[in-house]
Amino acid sequence: MTKQPFKQKKCFSGGRQWINFVFNRVIVLCLLFYVISKTFIPWDYVVLKAKLVTLSRLMPASWELLVRATESKETPEPKELDRYVHYLEEIIEALPNRPDSYGMLAYCRYLQGQVGESKKLYNKASDLKPDFFWFNYNLGVIHFKSKEYPAAFQFMVKALDAKKRETLRYTLNSRRIYVPFLISGAHLSPEYVLAQMRFGYENDYKVVVMSLYAMDEISEMVGYANSALREDIDDYAFFHFYLGLAQYKVKSYKLALQSFRTALRYDPYHYEALYYSSLIMQAVGKPQVAHNFLEQSKIHQQSVGSRVEKYHNIDLAPY
Repeated sequence: MTKQPFKQKKCFSGGRQWINFVFNRVIVLCLLFYVISKTFIPWDYVVLKAKLVTLSRLMPASWELLVRATESKETPEPKELDRYVHYLEEIIEALPNRPDSYGMLAYCRYLQGQVGESKKLYNKASDLKPDFFWFNYNLGVIHFKSKEYPAAFQFMVKALDAKKRETLRYTLNSRRIYVPFLISGAHLSPEYVLAQMRFGYENDYKVVVMSLYAMDEISEMVGYANSALREDIDDYAFFHFYLGLAQYKVKSYKLALQSFRTALRYDPYHYEALYYSSLIMQAVGKPQVAHNFLEQSKIHQQSVGSRVEKYHNIDLAPY
């Protein structure tokens, strides 16, 4: 009877040793599996693939609302853009080094009236991709609209330094943002993107010229206006008009009159060019000719409105 408890104790001790043995082997196997998995399984790739699958589910079925807002110039209600904002924020969280996501989110934030946040996002996009034309262009437009002319000039000059080929390549390779956006607007073609860039470069020169004129940097303004006239542009009247303004400002009336006449040749209804022509005729002692120019300018002012106001109405591009 005295030996029975001893046998039970021995049996219990043996069971505990067995449990410890199994437990130790399980730990060893877990450590071995961890080492093998870290060595041979590309977990970073697995995680990235999972993120991309999630982003694919979140991608908007259509970018039509944003396309309409861009083409019609009618700003949608801020909440209407929330689905795009949410998608772009998720891209930034999953892939924080994608410049296109910061850029398009900045554009949406601008449409929502969050100008300060838009500037921050565009600056981040520009830091990540300094050779992409549209980020610095949009920053220049934002500062120009706020009458922050030195900053507008700075960003627009940086944009002019961007290579068109790289901007085209990056736009057409942005398969999660720019390509779906262009498809929604039926504009997915290199020809369309290049035409858009051509228009953007012309507007860039316009903002540079108007900013320099506002800063009273007349000599530098003339240089940029002449550079623009050597490029492939459409609005020759704009640049000849501002050359005329520069020449008028320094009282070089003969050259100013020639520039205004050239502007009127491209745009016969340019009432400001007619108005300044009348001022020149008045200054050189030809009151009757001045009167004729002034009457014409009044007629065109009422019929077509101000060209200068139109020049200042430059919008951001959807990038």
